[in-house]
Amino acid sequence: MTARKIELHRWSFFWFSAACGVSFLAVAAIVTLHAAPQNQKPDAAASREAFLQVYKVFTSPRCQNCHPAGNSPLQGDDSHVHLQNVRRGKDGHGVYGMRCDTCHQSANLPGANMPPGNPKWSLPAPEHKMVFVGRTPVELCRQLKDPKQTGGRSLAQLLEHVSSDDLVGWACTMAHHCDVGGIAPGSTAMHATDILQEGLCIPILKLYEGGRFSGLLANGDGISAGDELTC
Repeated sequence: MTARKIELHRWSFFWFSAACGVSFLAVAAIVTLHAAPQNQKPDAAASREAFLQVYKVFTSPRCQNCHPAGNSPLQGDDSHVHLQNVRRGKDGHGVYGMRCDTCHQSANLPGANMPPGNPKWSLPAPEHKMVFVGRTPVELCRQLKDPKQTGGRSLAQLLEHVSSDDLVGWACTMAHHCDVGGIAPGSTAMHATDILQEGLCIPILKLYEGGRFSGLLANGDGISAGDELTC
């Protein structure tokens, strides 16, 4: 491989690691807080640090675009207001003549730049908007612990939502296709002539050694510009 190709691999892996690592840390942090023994004295500093990892995920465009302060969903990595003047509606599924499922159907539509889909596509209902945009870590933490603002969900139910809900899962998988890169949306180009045109290329890595997680996905250690990457 040329030095340029290796450098491209290196940076692609770095950004993918950052996106996935933060997502995994969010779920792990919530699990840690939820599973802590009740008779154990809380560690305030550790709790704050764990929630800051959760905060990074919840306020990323992948999450906050569906948790706006106003009544219109947001789009893109710059979180701009959804085009076509889309509105929340009485149930979070849009208004008459402009329902979410008019464009966002039960599955992703084939083709470039077509609307993604999921049966649950919606915003939170207006009774509990669950606003993430503009919230400070303290404000968001208090909101998540207030059942009046979470639709009656407990912390355990919120954990279930962020770890198992299929719409949240869509945001963490399909929505991250744009992060893969390549010459076509979702890195699914059928006319690619070079492996770099297909987007992110993950080298072979040892994630566990001696039964312990190596931490490669968390911090990107172990890869340098001079390494030959196997794809």
